[in-house]
Order: sequence, then C-alpha cells, then structure tokens
Amino acid sequence: MLSRREMLIALPLVGLVGACAGKDPAPSFPAFSFAGGPLLFNLGDIATENVFNPLGSGHVEADFDVSPQVAFENWMGDRVQAAGTNGHMTVTLLDASAVETYLPVTTGIEGAFRSEQGRKVSTRLSARFAAELREGEAWRRAETTVTAEYSATMAKDVSFTERRQALYAISRELINQFDSRAMAALRRDLRIFLG
Repeated sequence: MLSRREMLIALPLVGLVGACAGKDPAPSFPAFSFAGGPLLFNLGDIATENVFNPLGSGHVEADFDVSPQVAFENWMGDRVQAAGTNGHMTVTLLDASAVETYLPVTTGIEGAFRSEQGRKVSTRLSARFAAELREGEAWRRAETTVTAEYSATMAKDVSFTERRQALYAISRELINQFDSRAMAALRRDLRIFLG
C-alpha cells in the first residue's frame, strides 16, 4: 500500500500521463505532387532564388506541415525541367506568405455557446520566371510572373490537429491555383523555350 507521501507524488504524475495521452494524434501530411508531367525547357539549366522574407506580425509559415514555400519547391520539382544544352532560366520566389489574423467573436456567456469563425489565414504565392538563350550574336529573352492567393477561416475553438489539417488544406488549394496559373503563363509567355 502506498504511503500518503507516495500518493501525493504519484497523483500529479497520473494527471500528467493522462494529459499527454489525451492530446490530439499527430496526423501525417505528405508532400504535394503534381500529375501530368513537367514542362521541358530547351535550356541548359534552371536556377531558383528566394527573395521572400516574412516580416511583421501574424506570419505563421512555420506552423504549416507543408508551407507555401515547400509546396512551391515540390511544384518546381514536378513541373519545371531543363532539357537543353545552353541557355538559362532563373525562377525567383517573390512571396510565400501565410498571415493569420483573429476575427471578432462574441464574448461572455453568449459567446461560449456560439460556434463562430475566429481566425483567418491569408496566403500568397508569387514567382518570377526569367529565361534567356543566346543564338549566335542574338539573345532570346522572355519572362513572366505568376501569383496566386487563397484565404480561409477557422473556428474560434479549433483544435491543434484541426488547425494543422486546415493549414494543409489551405496550402494545397494555394498551390493548386498557382499550378493552374503558372502552367498557362509558362506555355504562353515562355513558349519560345519549350521543347
């Protein structure tokens, strides 16, 4: 039988173990992939550079399992490939932001019984594609900039796991919109470099 002292030590530990066991399970979020094959450019190499720097309050990029920047990197790997011997493309990531703002909600007793949207996450993904190829004494150059934006709200009492799932869905929708716009823009504005 446990002594009173041992019981006083053991009870908080039982509560701690119970709290850990009651936490949300850790879901698995795979990287994004894009079917349909890449665009093949008649260029010797494609370089990427990142000039995006999240500044200011509300940035939550680090809370994403697949952030807008990582989604863009997945997209680049699946969608843009060099298939030539000379020429160059620079892809510049201009923006990969995710900013969370809190929405006004009802407070007090009335607010406790209301299901309301309490947060809004606004994402933006923007990249510039600039290509050049020398043919004899002449240079062929073309560029285009692609931007996609997507926002969604979450309940004020969203759980940790539900928030992670919502952020994953937001990132997925953002990159899907970017994919659609980028594929159209690259085929249109950089068609002279496509194989």
